[in-house]
Amino acid sequence: VIIADTRTMLDWLEANPDFPLPFLQYNRVWIYGYNEENVSQFHSCVKAFGDECEITYTGDACRDTEKVNAVRHFGAVELLVEIDRKSVCAQTETTKTVKEWEEYALPVEEVVEVSE
Repeated sequence: VIIADTRTMLDWLEANPDFPLPFLQYNRVWIYGYNEENVSQFHSCVKAFGDECEITYTGDACRDTEKVNAVRHFGAVELLVEIDRKSVCAQTETTKTVKEWEEYALPVEEVVEVSE
C-alpha cells in the first residue's frame, strides 16, 4: 500500500514541476523552512493542494515554535509543507461594546478580544 500511495504522490509531484522537492521521513514527506521571506511559495503550495489541503497548527507559542502545516494525503503518505505561524497569521484585536441592561443596571463596558 505505501508503495502505491508513494507512487501516486510522486506522479502528482511530476505533474507539478514547479513544486519544491520534498524531504522524506517515515510516511510523511516534508517541505519545511518557510518563513516571512517566502510566504508566497507557501501560499503557492497550499493552492496547488487545492480541495485536498488540510491546514493544521503545531508547536508552542511560549517557545516561539508555532507552525502552520498544509497537508495533502496520498493514502497512507502525507505531503506536508510547514511555515512559521507568525509569518502567515496576523494577531488582530476586536473591540465590542456591551450594552447596558436596564433590568440589572449594568454599566456599559468595553470588551477587548485578541485572536489570530
